[in-house]
Amino acid sequence: MPYFLKRMLFFLPVLWLISIMVFALQSVAPGDPVTARFKENSGTERGVVVDGLLYQAKAKEMGLDKPLFYAGVRAKPVLFFYAPVAVWHGVDNQYHHWITRFLRGDLGVSWYDDQPVAEKLASPLAVTLFMSALAFIISFGIAIPLGVYMGAAKGSRWERRTSTFLFGAYSIPLFWLATLATIFLTNNSYGLKIASIGLEDLPAGTPLWGMLFVNLPHFILPVLCVSLHSLAYVARQMQAATADALRQEYIKTAKAKGASARTVLWRHAFRNALFPLITMAGQAFPALVAGSLVVEIIFNIPGMGWEAYKAFGRDDYPVVYAVAMLGSVLTLTGSLAADLIYQWANPRVQL
Repeated sequence: MPYFLKRMLFFLPVLWLISIMVFALQSVAPGDPVTARFKENSGTERGVVVDGLLYQAKAKEMGLDKPLFYAGVRAKPVLFFYAPVAVWHGVDNQYHHWITRFLRGDLGVSWYDDQPVAEKLASPLAVTLFMSALAFIISFGIAIPLGVYMGAAKGSRWERRTSTFLFGAYSIPLFWLATLATIFLTNNSYGLKIASIGLEDLPAGTPLWGMLFVNLPHFILPVLCVSLHSLAYVARQMQAATADALRQEYIKTAKAKGASARTVLWRHAFRNALFPLITMAGQAFPALVAGSLVVEIIFNIPGMGWEAYKAFGRDDYPVVYAVAMLGSVLTLTGSLAADLIYQWANPRVQL
């Protein structure tokens, strides 16, 4: 069986299990989406008293009058106690209706403002991908040559100091690093202001890429925070791969033939140290997206993380489901793409 089909047979069940776990959040999360919707319509943050008939009508409109999953458990009185009894609900349940729409590309409608989720997430998704792409370019652009030179200078004082710094950078929690950056580097109190929090308010109708370009200075700190972890990890892995390549017999042969140190390092060792980088690239981009979600909340950047944070507070689960599923699809796709590219680059590897 071709490797692609094997991976797809793994990909689909994993995505299905993730969708079930994501959807199950609704049953354990605090709050009531129907009551939250009445509260939003009333324009008050206080608790609202909802008539029973109005509540049922709104729940039916939102599709919350149906069972959550295909099957459930209910208590049945038996003598002097209640016994759990399995109940089959069939396909007329909330999960089935949601997952069938998702597979058709329909992300549903926001319970907060009745806006289609796909339209609601279009701009935040572009912002998050923009941040993640910048962080990917910066981290790999610095980490690759840094790791190569660290591998070539293994054991030197410079290599030990750089490794210590990278270990420290990788060990710093991302949310703490971002919080420190907002405290010290976004105001004039410490004389180190680089950029302010949030994005500029632009006229309605401003093109998306125009908005990203105008706000480019505001992305400096978030992107640097996100890229630091990936930079440290990739540089360390690149160092190990380069040091291992430099110990191989073909390196000794190249040196014996009179090849310069630069040629040995970049033409021979670097090319063979690149293979682990393919796998890291496939894993790094989804990780950068996940890191961006955290940093967006701290820096008040209107991306997917900020949108998901607001949706949680509003009990707007269609948006939460969409963000979680898009992140899962991106992660699994990155892993699949990395494996396929690795096999293409090195046909000797049997996957």
